[in-house]
Amino acid sequence: MKKKIIFVSTLILFFFIYNLVLVSENESANDVLENSLEALVNYDIETYVENAEIEWSESKSETIKELYSLQEDFPLVDYEILEEEKISDDQYTFQVRTRYEKDGAMDIFEEPFQVIDMDGKWKVFISEEGLDLDEYELVETK
Repeated sequence: MKKKIIFVSTLILFFFIYNLVLVSENESANDVLENSLEALVNYDIETYVENAEIEWSESKSETIKELYSLQEDFPLVDYEILEEEKISDDQYTFQVRTRYEKDGAMDIFEEPFQVIDMDGKWKVFISEEGLDLDEYELVETK
């Protein structure tokens, strides 16, 4: 009986420590989105690509090249996460106010970002169509 209690106690302790380590190592969906958007603001395209699941590109190097070009033409200069909606345990939608600069003007949009859990790691999901700002309401131009 004593051996059984020790075994069960050890098993419970193991699972508690395992879950504690697992939770401390994982970033939240919000953390990944913030890190990704901050990377874009800072022209750190490689970090953005590491944090994203991008379906519209053939290869990682092609994706990086295309994103550098987009960021040069219409750079994301600031963002604000307005709202977070949990769709399921492995998917969130965030409403984000983004500020892009073009030709000296600042365009402000409110656009959704999907963050999904892929094999235990949160990723910003960009579909095959990519993100088309024409689909979203232009909130303001400064």
